Amino acid sequence: DINILLLGISYKGTAIPLVWKLLNKRGNSDTSERIELMESLFNELHEFQKQQVRCLLADREFIGQDWNSYLKCNSHYII
Repeated sequence: DINILLLGISYKGTAIPLVWKLLNKRGNSDTSERIELMESLFNELHEFQKQQVRCLLADREFIGQDWNSYLKCNSHYII
């Protein structure tokens, strides 16, 4: 079984992976794994690059009060 949590960008119709984490389990990622991946990406970006984020697109597993609170607190990057 291969389970990868991945963040990428969409550029001219092509998805480009930026950071990822292999999950040593089956099923969904949890909030702490998602936050850790987002933070690792944002720690590598310059402020100008962070401001270029226009949308976060995720599948249906990306739910939960803690995850939504994290996104809301970081909404200056996610418009």
